[in-house]
Amino acid sequence: MQFNAVAESNHSAVALYERFGSSVIGTVPSAFAHPTLGRVDLHVMYRAS
Repeated sequence: MQFNAVAESNHSAVALYERFGSSVIGTVPSAFAHPTLGRVDLHVMYRAS
C-alpha cells in the first residue's frame, strides 16, 4: 500500500502510518504549500501487504 502525499509536517499521520508498518521510501522537497508553515516536504510512504 502506498501513500503518495503525506506532509512531512503532519507528524501525527507519519507516526500513525509508521506504527502500522509503513516507512518513508522517498521525499519530495517543498511539494506542499502549507497554509502557515509555507512549503513543506511530502513523504512517499509504503507498506508491503
